[in-house]
Amino acid sequence: LNDTDYYNGITTDDWNEVMLVKDARPIQVWYASHKSPGIVQLKQIIEEIQPYKIYINGMFARTIIQYPLWLRRLGAIATDDLIVAPRGMIQEGAL
Repeated sequence: LNDTDYYNGITTDDWNEVMLVKDARPIQVWYASHKSPGIVQLKQIIEEIQPYKIYINGMFARTIIQYPLWLRRLGAIATDDLIVAPRGMIQEGAL
């Protein structure tokens, strides 16, 4: 909580190749820094990679949750699936 250090080998605000399963091909993951991108930059990032799914890890940071949802609703991005993982953020103690 409130840790300012990033994972070793992770570049923030850029695409990272991440292996989820041994011997599988890597997936592209964007790790946003505390200076998360604005809506225009986020749209450019999504258009660059053209993902078939977007996994959003959290729900309170405006740029992380609201911008992709707005872009999808407006038809500005073609991704059919947006997955929101609140990670316990809606539990009684977290609110």
